[in-house]
Amino acid sequence: MNRRQDQSGGEGFRSEPEAPLRSRRQTGLAGLALGMSLSLSLAGCVETPPSNTQAVAATPAPVPSETPTSTPDTLEPPEIIEPTELVGLNGEYFATKPTWVENYSSYPDGVFRDVSWNHVIDAAPANNEAQDYTDRIENLRIENDALVLLGRGTAAEGYTSARIDTKGREDFMYGKFEISAKIPNGVGSWPAIWLLPTDEVYTNQHSDTNFNCYCVDGEMDILEAIGSQQNVIYGIAHALKSPTNADYLSGYYNTITIPDADTAFHTYGLEWTPTNLTFSVDNQVYYTVSKDPSWDFKRWPYDQRYHVVVNLALGGNWAGRDAQTYPPYGIDDSKLPSSLQLQSIKYYPYVPR
Repeated sequence: MNRRQDQSGGEGFRSEPEAPLRSRRQTGLAGLALGMSLSLSLAGCVETPPSNTQAVAATPAPVPSETPTSTPDTLEPPEIIEPTELVGLNGEYFATKPTWVENYSSYPDGVFRDVSWNHVIDAAPANNEAQDYTDRIENLRIENDALVLLGRGTAAEGYTSARIDTKGREDFMYGKFEISAKIPNGVGSWPAIWLLPTDEVYTNQHSDTNFNCYCVDGEMDILEAIGSQQNVIYGIAHALKSPTNADYLSGYYNTITIPDADTAFHTYGLEWTPTNLTFSVDNQVYYTVSKDPSWDFKRWPYDQRYHVVVNLALGGNWAGRDAQTYPPYGIDDSKLPSSLQLQSIKYYPYVPR
């Protein structure tokens, strides 16, 4: 330490030269700030940085982010593979979509004209039937979403009805038929939905008189009924020879009773393949004819083109057998007019395996 002289002139010790007033104030303030900081720290508060130190903002903790998933620019929908085959009631295969459809609910009421059908006009029908076939609207028309074939008349005035077919317009070889229909009631009615040969292959090959019969080339009846056996449905396959070598008129056949066949529509089906004929109602199989490998065309002529026939006959050899009760044709006139009605027809081609 250096000696210095105080204001009284006496000699004494002196310290370092005093700092200027501003420096002293700064030093005092810094000390005061440090003291307050320590006091606050001891009280549990966060320490305040010195005034001559720049405060640093707290850095927030990083937030984890999801790892981005790479996606293609466009997402293609999954491929939908539609089945190309429909398994039939007998385990055989048909196309999933019909290639011929007649939906009569889409037709306007009135005269029926359709490119698929021929109108048969016949004043001398087969089987000793009593009616004449016409194409007049009173016998054939669209009404209430259905194709209607009407049989009408009396024994005194005569009878009329309708018959149509697809020959030369829609011909088929194997396939599945589904026909929604409602049959008439009343003794003497004879409705049928059936298939006849288009080309008559075997008749043309055998001109011999022994083969002078339409059954040489077969007939398949998807639905046949007579009024005296009300609501009994026949499925029949006619051939020159039946399984028992009996008369061809008996054919291969079976029946099923549908209690409301005359008041409600049902789906009558036939699955026709190279080896089987399967008859059904509402997908219920009631008869199947299976080809034996030894059969020739006399028993199995169903390997050629056929066309569809729809008709409503009155009387005749089969339906008119009750002539004693309803003379002279076996027709109950009180039930006329009667009608065969069709809502729709669908045909699915056969798919060979």
